[in-house]
Amino acid sequence: DPLNQQEIILAVQLAKAHPNITAGAFFPNVVLNEPLKEKVLAFQSGGTFSREALVEVYDRPKNQLYRVIVDLRAKKVTAFDKLPQPTQPAIFPDEFSTILPIINQDPEWRAAMKKRGVKPEDVYLDVWAGGDLAVNIDREGKSVPPGTRIMRVLSFLRGGKPNPYDRPIEGVVVAVDMNRLKVLQVTDTVVAPVSQYNGKDSGIQREPLQPLRVEQAQPRYQ
Repeated sequence: DPLNQQEIILAVQLAKAHPNITAGAFFPNVVLNEPLKEKVLAFQSGGTFSREALVEVYDRPKNQLYRVIVDLRAKKVTAFDKLPQPTQPAIFPDEFSTILPIINQDPEWRAAMKKRGVKPEDVYLDVWAGGDLAVNIDREGKSVPPGTRIMRVLSFLRGGKPNPYDRPIEGVVVAVDMNRLKVLQVTDTVVAPVSQYNGKDSGIQREPLQPLRVEQAQPRYQ
């Protein structure tokens, strides 16, 4: 079974107490550390079995990811590994909320919106992982450390209308350094008209989908 709420809380508490974990660290992923298959197959009713959690711990300023194994029965950390840089976790919820004021207050991004006749407060910001396209030099001409955790942000017009994805604001992409929480660059290229589509449907009633039936008369898998 996957970890329950109490086990996740316990795993994080024990990982936090480790002397190598600094205050303010993030815990992007806490999952069951599944036992070896041979141990599962050898298990007999009435016997005991281990219950472990695998905890990812991310130190944002240092851009350092750790992997911690917690024994939930013994209530102790049994393994602590510092992963090689630039190993990074998936985007985690705090990043989505942290990045928004950084961009909203950025003069260059606000100028790009003004150029397109868009009020910054009417914009929906969509946060994406930076991908494998590195930013080597920031807009101040300073070198960006290799492996920096970068997010890229797209802009869409909300403006009180439904579904902002109907109204992309073309030509503007913001790259943000999530280790130092600063804008690295604002790519401002083509100035295209911003759609004002209000998201209404066509009014056409579609026929329901036909049932999908799959038959396998002679299964060959084992």
